[in-house]
Amino acid sequence: MHPTAASIEIDIIKIANFFIVNKIDYTLLKIIDFGASVLKKDDGKISFRFGTPYYIAPEVLQESYNEKCDVWSIGVLLFILLCGKPPFWGESDKEILEKVRGNNIDWREEEWKNISPEGQAFVKELSTVKPSNRPSPGEALQNKWFKKYLYKHPVQKEQVQDFYNNICTFKIDPLLFFQQATLAYMIHHLTKKEDIIEIKHFYNWIDNNGDGKMEYKELNDGFKQFIDINEKEVTKIFKYIDQAHTGCIEYEEFIRACINKHKLLSAENLQKCFCLFIRSNSYESVTIDVDRFKSLLGLSSKFTDKQWISIIKSIDKNNSIIGFSVIFFLKLIM
Repeated sequence: MHPTAASIEIDIIKIANFFIVNKIDYTLLKIIDFGASVLKKDDGKISFRFGTPYYIAPEVLQESYNEKCDVWSIGVLLFILLCGKPPFWGESDKEILEKVRGNNIDWREEEWKNISPEGQAFVKELSTVKPSNRPSPGEALQNKWFKKYLYKHPVQKEQVQDFYNNICTFKIDPLLFFQQATLAYMIHHLTKKEDIIEIKHFYNWIDNNGDGKMEYKELNDGFKQFIDINEKEVTKIFKYIDQAHTGCIEYEEFIRACINKHKLLSAENLQKCFCLFIRSNSYESVTIDVDRFKSLLGLSSKFTDKQWISIIKSIDKNNSIIGFSVIFFLKLIM
């Protein structure tokens, strides 16, 4: 995920909040502890102070900042990774914050002598005190030094063909939005990392600017590197995947489209999903009433009462309760 591209100020970027997901792919990191993150306001400014002294940006101390505060924090993170020490040091939080305010960065030549001039310049760009002169997250991703060492996992032609075949079967009724939400729920709770790792590699391969938002040209160029496909087909699959109609494809949308549906929708997974819904280890003779069904996926306000009656009727002829069956979940998902 690329939170800053989605207009979110994270404000909790620090080494302790990153972890390696598994031993299969050491390039797969996750950031945790989003409790302090906030959506960006219309004016792009936030007016309360929060953060860890070592990583907090100067403008956060002034209680007026935007997403570029995260760029500063990433600069601090990179500083530590490259030289092994934080850019600010003090005996107390107060002393550290005073150095942050004064931009008193501890540049020691002996600790940076083995780091390339380009790498040092990149850290200094990210550590620019004035936010207006500091690069945006998107601009930072395009830095030559950063892109030079950006690793992209190799992708196999046979895998891309499989992804394309899966996408072509990804036909969801746009009126039944909860189908996508349920599929996302199953992917989040029931898939293993190795089930989606190759899809992740392909997404990263064709997301050229690394912004987490795949545009039509990126999708078109990406597929054509591996398989014979025409413009009409690309346009069709782009529309299939871009269910939110944003004009771009986000990572989770791509996962939902490319994943092997037959494997995901196994009888075992369907049973597990229903048990997660009802919060019980047994699914036999259990039903979900309409109100519970509406709230399961957080979509109660998505449709009018009349629309909900139509949706429920299409699944449960009694219009009141829904019991478990594989047929029900196949209707719900596909």
